[in-house]
Amino acid sequence: MKKSCAMYYLLLTIMLLRAHYLPAQTVEQYNSSGVEKSKSGNYYEAEKDFNSGVKKSDEGAALVYHNLGWSYEQQGDLKNALINYEEAIKRNSRQIVSYERAGYVSYKLGQHQKAVEIGEEGMRLDPTNEEIPTWLTSAYRERYSRNKYLLDDPNRTFKPARRNVFTAGAAIFGPLGISTDDYSVEYLDNRGPFGADFSIEAYGEYNHKNRWGARLYVGNPYFGTLMPDTIFLTERLEGYIIGEAHYVGAGLMVSHYQGDHHFSKDMLLHDFKIGIVYGYENDKNRLDMRWYPRLIPHETGYGSERYLDTALLEVDWVRAYRRSFDLSFGFKSTEFYFFDNKADEPVSDYNGVYEVKAGVIFNNNASAFHRIHLHLIERIYMSDYNNRNPYSSFNGQGMFGINTRKWLKGDPLSGISTLSHVISAKFEQRFSDNFVLYEKIMLEAVMPSRAYHGAALQIGIEGGY
Repeated sequence: MKKSCAMYYLLLTIMLLRAHYLPAQTVEQYNSSGVEKSKSGNYYEAEKDFNSGVKKSDEGAALVYHNLGWSYEQQGDLKNALINYEEAIKRNSRQIVSYERAGYVSYKLGQHQKAVEIGEEGMRLDPTNEEIPTWLTSAYRERYSRNKYLLDDPNRTFKPARRNVFTAGAAIFGPLGISTDDYSVEYLDNRGPFGADFSIEAYGEYNHKNRWGARLYVGNPYFGTLMPDTIFLTERLEGYIIGEAHYVGAGLMVSHYQGDHHFSKDMLLHDFKIGIVYGYENDKNRLDMRWYPRLIPHETGYGSERYLDTALLEVDWVRAYRRSFDLSFGFKSTEFYFFDNKADEPVSDYNGVYEVKAGVIFNNNASAFHRIHLHLIERIYMSDYNNRNPYSSFNGQGMFGINTRKWLKGDPLSGISTLSHVISAKFEQRFSDNFVLYEKIMLEAVMPSRAYHGAALQIGIEGGY
């Protein structure tokens, strides 16, 4: 057995040396001929000889790399075998035997897409080849099976998401409160514009040749069952520049509050906020973000008036996962700060809500009639009233309720009011590329400390061209 192995490697070594040596003589002849023709001024013919020498050198090296790949393959080292087969193809793109082995090794390594590409190129060069079809059919079948169920499905793409030049939509939100003490149900008024007592919103977006875009939002959002009546209207105007995979821009958010929930005084307050928007998109991922930080511009602490300051951070990420569904994650924080500088000393009230969500989107493609969004949402209600340190950091207002002044008193997160768990289901019916109807149901279970839960129904339409 040892003698047989030694004989095999001896013959293989002779083949490698022969494959390298014979073309080298021809290369030397071409080189000498080119030099002589250059000396006589026949540069055109000399160039042809030199190019022929390079070609012969590459062909000889291609054979050496192929034989080295074969040696690795016989030893079971498929990764190094493939590296050498691919190098052989680079040196001599018409060496069919290298296509046969490179494609087969790729298939055995589970690289079915690469195996198909190599096999198709080999069959294009040699349509009568009988070796390649023995594994190419199986590579086709494995690639289809993998594309159908796993991530590398080439049909999973987000590019159609921006196909419309203009998109617009509108929705209404009707929330209910459910008491577990007496199991009573009440409608939760949410003061909105034009005297409406329910949440209503409208939005539009314009895309100019995938170079720049603008979007507008107007409404009084629904923030959850336990969120008090804060603002009755919000407007956001955003503009952005679109790149190859990113978009970036800026926005203006205007918020309006009217009521006596804070400081026991009836107030009409407005806030103007500057923010940034950013997004990223490729075939498998889509990220959208907007951030309107508080105190930008800084309008509180300098006057003797009452002020409203708002903050918004919203991040949504969708990941294409399988043919039938995508993964969806997000975070959103909405915060409202009410400052009263007319009091004997400055004081502030604060309300906010943080949301972390995770879920799936079924049939998230342009051709599907039904599309379903299912999410689990963890909602954190924030509340802190009559704060005598309104302009200090970590005072229980914002930043997940961190309060350094109460850190040693056993209440480091004093700004957190309560938690809740939300199940959200959104059902879309896409009647055409330009018209969508949807319904969204949200069921909210508040922590046991509050004998109160919630439910809400949203109905909306969207269209575009």
